[in-house]
Amino acid sequence: MKVRKIIALLPGDKFYATIQDVQPTMIKLLLENGERLSARSQVYPDARIGEQAAFMVKENKHGQILLELVKKGESEKRNTFDMRV
Repeated sequence: MKVRKIIALLPGDKFYATIQDVQPTMIKLLLENGERLSARSQVYPDARIGEQAAFMVKENKHGQILLELVKKGESEKRNTFDMRV
């Protein structure tokens, strides 16, 4: 899916991004359309720098977007991120 501007994404939309930085409560992403964004996390993100990851929009209200990192593996793992735009 070609990524629209992040503010235009709706709940259920899925997009891919490259992980640029991972901190205990923050993740920085590079979207396919060249947009860069930072998102807060309540837990240490299960992601590696340079990894291509799938994200799903859970909520988009009042300039705040709730994202879910979806990873496939032995068991599906999910992290949730909060981002203001």
